Amino acid sequence: MLDAQLMELLSQRLAAAAERVRGVRSNETLSDLDFALAGICRVLSKSRSGREWLQCDELFDIARSTFFDALKSTRRGNVIGELARCFTADLAEVMKMGGVDFISDIPKLADVEVIAVDGHEIEHPQHAAKNEKGKFTSVKTIYQM
Repeated sequence: MLDAQLMELLSQRLAAAAERVRGVRSNETLSDLDFALAGICRVLSKSRSGREWLQCDELFDIARSTFFDALKSTRRGNVIGELARCFTADLAEVMKMGGVDFISDIPKLADVEVIAVDGHEIEHPQHAAKNEKGKFTSVKTIYQM
């Protein structure tokens, strides 16, 4: 489970980002903001699956069907995607203002904005931009270190 202070900060930052996103709903069993926060907590958890996380998490009381149905919603996917873009932009600005740059010493990443690290293999689409060496260089890329 995440620290209460971190949860409060995440909630505040998500709410601030949501003010710039159209279509955010809060009158559902699982509001868009709660779903986004739950998603962040799920990713940061040590659970091996979403189902395990739902069973073990003490902060959110979300029915399994509610959570997984929400994952399939096109509307919610669009809203969460836009919310993530706003949240990421805000976070990047805060980190820049604070002089936080954990990867500045890695030459290959000098011109790339890196927000998250993930262990999944990423396949670039054929239409993704290429650098001068002909290698794919997406605008947003996830690197594993």
